[in-house]
Amino acid sequence: MLMADWKELVEECAPMVIAISWRILGNAADVEDNVQDVFLEACRIHQQTHVRHWGGLLRRLATMGALAKRRRRKQHASLAEAAPFDHRTPSPEQTAIRREEEATLRD
Repeated sequence: MLMADWKELVEECAPMVIAISWRILGNAADVEDNVQDVFLEACRIHQQTHVRHWGGLLRRLATMGALAKRRRRKQHASLAEAAPFDHRTPSPEQTAIRREEEATLRD
């Protein structure tokens, strides 16, 4: 693949890679990192073997990379980020929010 072809591929596929990364990560800095990682890995793969379907490869790399970043981010979540527990009688909405936060902490 020539450099012009690579530039064209990046311009054509970057919106898809960004969209996948954003849906999974929801954080601009993590999305930027993932997009860079995806295209670097795609370049490495291209140097080692012929790529028949770039869209599929980039979609898979974006998804797997974003999920890995999300897992790492979850492992490093701080307990200080959790909302303080309210000992008064909670509303149904507060109860649902608390249960969701507890499930997140357990994960």
